This record gives sequence, C-alpha cells and structure tokens, in this order.
Amino acid sequence: MIDSMIRRSLSLLVLASALAGTGCDDSGSTAPAGNPDTHQGVIDACTLLTKAEAESIFGKAVLTVKGDTSSYITHCSYEGGVEPGAILGTRLSITTFTTASVQAGLDPHLTVPTYFANLKTATAPADRDSVAGVGTEAFWHKKPTKLSMYKGDVYVDISFSPFGKPVDTSAAARAGAITAGQRAAEKI
Repeated sequence: MIDSMIRRSLSLLVLASALAGTGCDDSGSTAPAGNPDTHQGVIDACTLLTKAEAESIFGKAVLTVKGDTSSYITHCSYEGGVEPGAILGTRLSITTFTTASVQAGLDPHLTVPTYFANLKTATAPADRDSVAGVGTEAFWHKKPTKLSMYKGDVYVDISFSPFGKPVDTSAAARAGAITAGQRAAEKI
C-alpha cells in the first residue's frame, strides 16, 4: 500500500516537475560529480535501522523484519506483538529511494531534492510540521501520519504505530518515527 502511494505521488510529482521545467541543470546532470551524498543505486531500507534500534523505539521485542528490494523503491517493516485491545501489531515501516534508483526506474530527470520540495509544496501547510535535526530536511505529515525526509540524494518515509492503529496520530507515533529518522540519517 505504501509502495503504491509513493509510486502514485512520484508519478504526479514527475509530471509537475516536467511542467515546471525542474529536474536537471544545463549540463543534463542531476547529481554533482564527486558528491559524497550521491548513491549509485538502490538502498536496502532494512540497512537504515537495525533490529536493536527498532526494539529501542518499540520498547519491546521486534518479532519480524520484512524487506522488499524488488523495485527502485525499497521497503522494510518491523513488527511487534499486538497490544491488548489493538487490532494490528506494533509496527514501524521505512520506505526509501535514491536519485539514481528513481531515475533508472521512473524518470531520468527527477532528483530526490526536487521530489521532496514538490511533495512539501503539495502538502498543505496545515497538514505538515517541519522537523529539525533529521537529515537535510524533514517534515511530519499529519495525514497520513508519517515522517518524510531526505539527506543528500536519499529520500525516506517512516511511519510508526506503537498502538496497533492503522493511522496512529499519537505523540508516541511521531516521536518514534522521528527517532527512527535520526538513526536512518546517520547511516546515509
């Protein structure tokens, strides 16, 4: 579901970028040569947070870690047990892509900073809060509840539900996602 939402968002933002004439400089290059923040392909989302780090955020054991690297967008899900009264288990999800992977898989002119800027512009100010200290730039989506961030040429979405809710608007969900974002940013 998250993968299809990101693909749909990417497609819309690609169109918006094309119409706005953004995406690359006069040389046609989208990533500066020699930039240490340039990644040449797909990043496995499961490498951005260890199981132990996820358990620290959960405050309890992570029972399963599931990753998907079959696309230019990768996903990792950390799942815990079901809390009393909850329908779903505790979960933390990370979805990521790089400029190189999205250019190879979707649009040769799209960059992560352009995608992030377009996403931020497309999200109503009342539906987002800036988050300092996470990557190059980050904001909290109030609808759906998730952290969107980027660092260099890597884009990351993180959602956390400590109480097993499909959409968790709790302060704990936000704090856990931000902590996960800080840990992920350290590894990018």
